Amino acid sequence: MDRYFLPELPPEGQPLVLDEGESGHAVRVMRRRVGEALELVDGRGWVVEAVVAEAHPKRMRCAETSRSFIEAGPEAGITLAVGLIKNVDRLAFLLEKATEIGVGRILLFDADRSERSTLREDRCRAHLLAAMKQSKRAWLPEFGLCRSTEDAIKATIGTERVVAHEVSDRRVVRTTTGAPNSLFIGPEGGFSDREIELFERSGSGLVSLGEARLRTETAALVVLTHANQWRRSAGSIFSMA
Repeated sequence: MDRYFLPELPPEGQPLVLDEGESGHAVRVMRRRVGEALELVDGRGWVVEAVVAEAHPKRMRCAETSRSFIEAGPEAGITLAVGLIKNVDRLAFLLEKATEIGVGRILLFDADRSERSTLREDRCRAHLLAAMKQSKRAWLPEFGLCRSTEDAIKATIGTERVVAHEVSDRRVVRTTTGAPNSLFIGPEGGFSDREIELFERSGSGLVSLGEARLRTETAALVVLTHANQWRRSAGSIFSMA
């Protein structure tokens, strides 16, 4: 069943009206017609089953048949913080796959070795939204931009940080069971010595991803997958072994 985004759900029984972007996609692209069933999601756990009441390409109206609430999973406690990379296609891939795997928040930050480029926040959010709908998730990850590594560290105060670092000889980081985790991945070229010192002073744990040299987006997805497995098993050790 096709899924569409409706960020503000009205009370039960009231008409559900999609915005112009979602309406145009539903009517012009997907050819939705009156009486056809679909799902609406608000990105905060609510999923509504409905039927098309008016197939208008700018304000499609739907009639609700049922609604349910899906609790956030263990991935809601994970923040993925990634140093900016210049290639927009690879960045889009990262945002989409991280959403599909499951993550509570994504932070992009301008690291010391980031190759600066123009970043459109609206496009980043569009990638997250598309991935949420495609993967049938009910929660849209939070998204934020930080000007520096220092700002990203400040934005994750109160969490236990795990930092992927290619020269670390550690494959395991011990953490507190159930504590929120922030996973830090550097840009191409990795973190600078200055940044590693910042992480160490902040009490972050450094972890190796193995001998292979991974691209930023690959490293981010590897660490995120491990973190999700760890949280689902309620373990107390974050292991990359």
